[in-house]
Amino acid sequence: MKSNLIYVIFAILCLSCNQKNNRGVSEEKNNNGTDKFICTENIFSDFIVLSSSLDKYQKPYTSAYFFKGKLKNNTENIYKKVSIRGELILVLENGNELNCSDINITKSLLGDGIISDYRSNWKPNEEWEIKELKSCNFSIEYFDYPVKEVFTQYYLQLADQINNTETEIMISQRDVTDKWKIAQKKIQNNSVDCDDDIWKVSKFLKHKNK
Repeated sequence: MKSNLIYVIFAILCLSCNQKNNRGVSEEKNNNGTDKFICTENIFSDFIVLSSSLDKYQKPYTSAYFFKGKLKNNTENIYKKVSIRGELILVLENGNELNCSDINITKSLLGDGIISDYRSNWKPNEEWEIKELKSCNFSIEYFDYPVKEVFTQYYLQLADQINNTETEIMISQRDVTDKWKIAQKKIQNNSVDCDDDIWKVSKFLKHKNK
């Protein structure tokens, strides 16, 4: 009995360690091995360095990671409601991790500060044009932190009324450390992409292709 208890504890510890260190994307595949959701066009995917619209000197103030592109429903399901959200993970040199719930500058004012994009009646093979998907806004002070790696993660929340299911899945994880370093250099050079006025950000993205 004692040996069985030790084995169970050992198995739980191994499982928790694997979950903590696992950086793989969950396997969301169709029966034929293809991805259920496909990014068919990546128009823009990068950090934007923002100044405050109230600052006449237009100095770097915050930053966020933005995505603009198209996503295809490569399943046979019709989803009544869908939302997509982006997450940002900072892996520090000491192994600790910070995510949007830790670094979000607007968390205390606007909930968690993460803005999702939504649509309804997403049919098989239909493309969803995502014009502006933003991770959390965070202070530029985090560019001074000893950051080793930076990852983006994207999650879909899916309501399938036909099959009576509601699920949330991670559909993408990318290493964006190189892009983090480029944004870091912008800040060191006191350079910004635009101010944080939502209309100016939208205008910036409208004319940005990558």
